[in-house]
Amino acid sequence: MKKKLLPLLLCCTLLAACGDNDGKSVAAETPTPTKAVVSEMPSQSDTTVDPLTALQDCLANGRSIPSEAALPEGVSLSPEFLEQALVRNGNTSRLRDVMLKASKGKEITLAYLGGSITAGSNASPMESACWAAQTTEWWRNTFPLAKINYVNAGIGATDSYVGVHRVEQEILQCHPDVVVVEFSVNDTKSLNVETYESLLRRLLESESRPAVVPLMLCTAGSTFAADHAPLAILYDLPIIAYFNLFGTGMLAWDQAGDSDGVHPKNEGHAVISALMCSFYETVLEELVTDAENRGLDTVSQEAETERSSAELPEGQTPGRYEDASFIYADNAADLKIESEGFVPMDSDGPILHGKGWVTKEAGSFSFECEARTIGFAYLRSDASADPGPAVYDVYADDTLICSIDLTANITGSGPLQYCEILKEDRPALHKVRLVPSEDNSGMEFTILGLALGK
Repeated sequence: MKKKLLPLLLCCTLLAACGDNDGKSVAAETPTPTKAVVSEMPSQSDTTVDPLTALQDCLANGRSIPSEAALPEGVSLSPEFLEQALVRNGNTSRLRDVMLKASKGKEITLAYLGGSITAGSNASPMESACWAAQTTEWWRNTFPLAKINYVNAGIGATDSYVGVHRVEQEILQCHPDVVVVEFSVNDTKSLNVETYESLLRRLLESESRPAVVPLMLCTAGSTFAADHAPLAILYDLPIIAYFNLFGTGMLAWDQAGDSDGVHPKNEGHAVISALMCSFYETVLEELVTDAENRGLDTVSQEAETERSSAELPEGQTPGRYEDASFIYADNAADLKIESEGFVPMDSDGPILHGKGWVTKEAGSFSFECEARTIGFAYLRSDASADPGPAVYDVYADDTLICSIDLTANITGSGPLQYCEILKEDRPALHKVRLVPSEDNSGMEFTILGLALGK
């Protein structure tokens, strides 16, 4: 398959210039935000089959899927169709090592991090028809002896700022072997170039050394892929350019997308999964051919050695979010929190997988920390349910940074909002205060988590 970057970059530019009438891009949203979904498939009994033969058998299994029956009418996985979307394989050494493990019946973990499209919004049934679940089935059918763990950490209307702060708890603690990153729909803000690169570096340098696969999706009229593609190239990663099919006329939105102009319908999820599976099949085919020509032991040793290495090129951005995480009420002991009215939640928040703080009496909240970046995620209020405007002022070191209207949609179309307070090149000690403004007459305020980058 020829790898063409020119169509990718041209279509990135074309689609990034599109949007709604006022020029704003639309962030994906799911009505019911979902937390990470984890499932696993038990491994079968050990086999005495020759390892190379077992690997060849896996390739035979993988070639039987995906089925084109679920694709939009008139769409086939022709070489021309795949060439437009599978524009770059990148360095596949880590992926090869994962496939070799799976072919031997070992345990592997597949993780998916993104917005509502990753969570499965608009797929029916959501849990099994979403592209992430369908793609995982390729692994389970291709490597039937392996134990395959599936982690879906998609949350609607979230971008890579939220993603890089939750990746440690939601993804890295699961020790993933493969992580698919999907934020090209929701990454619409200037800070997202840095948060996306910080996320890629965080994953690539993490202990389990996962294979990282950027998946670049789009709405009916926009994508952030033009900003993501150079970073994928810098780190020699694959590019799965679903958006490119629309820019080249290979696929029409009404064939694959919903009438909201944002989310795929079942046929769209099937196309995304087909692209992912076709990419994996290509990598597996090249792996088998290489093993046949140079010997399985040699190829396996090379893949294992390269996967264990985490030497990365110099970044394009300062990388201030590489050590970022969300801090919750049960791990905030060092922050010297002072509050009036705010109390820790009894259980995890409605979106993030941690216990935040909530007040129902227009309370105040402050904390101290040493960090390069400081922000917090909070829950947008329902304007119709609140007795009046809920407005809070945010101070850092006694300087007013911003005022927040809890009913306003600042960062996307979903209930999770975030406010970035400080961003500096070096860690420094700061005190942050959140207090009701003079215009505040609302009551309830939910802090989902404190976003800190050390």
